[in-house]
Amino acid sequence: VNSPTYLEDQHQLGDSLNQCPICGILFGKEIDPNRHINSCLDDFERHDSPKEKKDSITPEPVTTLATKTQNKAESSSSTALQLLPNRPTRGRYESLNDKETPSNNDQKKASSPSKRAKRKCPFYKWIQGIPFVVDAFSYGKIEKCEGYFLSHYHSDHYHGLSSSWKHGTIYCSKITANFLRQELDINKKYIVALPMDQDYALNSFVNVCLIDANHCPGSVLFLFKVFRSDGSTVRHLHTGDFRANPRMCLHPLIRQPENDILDTLYLDTTYLNGQYSFPAQEDVIKAACDLAERCVSGEQGKNKSKWLYGWLGKIDRGNSDDKMSTDSVTKKTNSKVLIIVGTYSIGKEKLFYHLAKRLNTKVYATPTKRRFITAQENKQLDSLLTDDPFKAQIHLFPMGQIQEERLSLYLKSLSPHFTSAIAFRPTGWTFKKSSPAISSLATAPLEQITSPPVDRIVVLNPQKSSIDTIKVYGVPYSEHSSFRELASFIASLDVRRIIPTVNVGNEVSRQKMGAILQRWQNEKKKKGIQLVSYPAEEHW
Repeated sequence: VNSPTYLEDQHQLGDSLNQCPICGILFGKEIDPNRHINSCLDDFERHDSPKEKKDSITPEPVTTLATKTQNKAESSSSTALQLLPNRPTRGRYESLNDKETPSNNDQKKASSPSKRAKRKCPFYKWIQGIPFVVDAFSYGKIEKCEGYFLSHYHSDHYHGLSSSWKHGTIYCSKITANFLRQELDINKKYIVALPMDQDYALNSFVNVCLIDANHCPGSVLFLFKVFRSDGSTVRHLHTGDFRANPRMCLHPLIRQPENDILDTLYLDTTYLNGQYSFPAQEDVIKAACDLAERCVSGEQGKNKSKWLYGWLGKIDRGNSDDKMSTDSVTKKTNSKVLIIVGTYSIGKEKLFYHLAKRLNTKVYATPTKRRFITAQENKQLDSLLTDDPFKAQIHLFPMGQIQEERLSLYLKSLSPHFTSAIAFRPTGWTFKKSSPAISSLATAPLEQITSPPVDRIVVLNPQKSSIDTIKVYGVPYSEHSSFRELASFIASLDVRRIIPTVNVGNEVSRQKMGAILQRWQNEKKKKGIQLVSYPAEEHW
């Protein structure tokens, strides 16, 4: 797509979706799709600590008032993702039947609340031909499983883990291990924190390597290498949740043709849909930083049309991540403007880190949020934190509480130090491309999908507001791969078989994803495989 790429203002997805992309529930007339999707986002990725009650985000002066008005929303509940039935293992390291598919009756039984504890682990959570599973903790003790892998500490992946866990060894990154011990109090004898970027021998038949997944702190890809008795070797890559970038394809243990073909790719297909072609994280971060800088310096307020309709500007793709992180505001800022960033317990760190560096300010977070940040063992983040809300111009807020009424109460509690606020709600779900070119991406050639835009214009528009002192901006900042990034990742790798791991709850979704992936695979066979060109290793 060689024309400029536009990100239009926030769109309501209810007009185009009939199924929740997170939990798989079908929308009926009685369900508000947009409210349901936001609720799912908050439920699945909030990861509140089970050890204690949630922190109140409201400072002492209005704690009581905030408590009384705590919740008029968030009434919709999420439905657990319907999982495919188990594919049994024939032997210790024998291949599984590639053609096995679930029946509708099996799915109904698997999703029945009364039989939830008896569900079998679905085939796509098993690594092909070996007795290890990934993100499969909600099935109790799994027969013939010799090790449980956890890709990252998000609740929809670790669900089922608790301090009473005793079913087997949990393999994960060091940061994720910190969360398991700190938040779930899991006995350390069951946790093995694996090193990054190097092979680790699970036994004499299987090695595994952990690679940064560019999703959230501690998130990893799992690269399994299986040594067969006939002397051959097979390789399986499980992405967990990831934001694909060229650096993954350039990894010494993945890069091709230096390394063998990947026999199986277990793929995060969260955004395997042509409408989700949001810009690179680096571009979005720069747009948010530019907007925040304009607001705190007073430039944004000088022009009412800019304040009302948002910031519009071209993104300089030549700015590197390092330059962005060290570029701080040199002029005096207006301390009356508060910047609020919606986050989960873990995730969105890049956004608030770069905002803080650009504005040269501290970051305020609740004790629980600070505990999660400290567990990441990131000295750069630690140095930005403060427990005094008046010493920080950036405050972290629970994603589900980025609502005008709550933000207004919070701002009043900090008056007169702060008199206005802009809030960022960073997520990719409520943003989509709407041009005719984007609607045809689902059937476009792989070469067209992966072609970089000549230019990218990012528009950050505030939501409609009835409160003059509060402006809420939806930001297309996602920690999952966009449609174009998924295409670029697959186009860059020689893979025999791709297994989707997200949005697999119904037959229609599986067929649509399967058709896209198969077409891409066929195109690669005809035109060959080479790494898709990129402006920086951090993004396509």
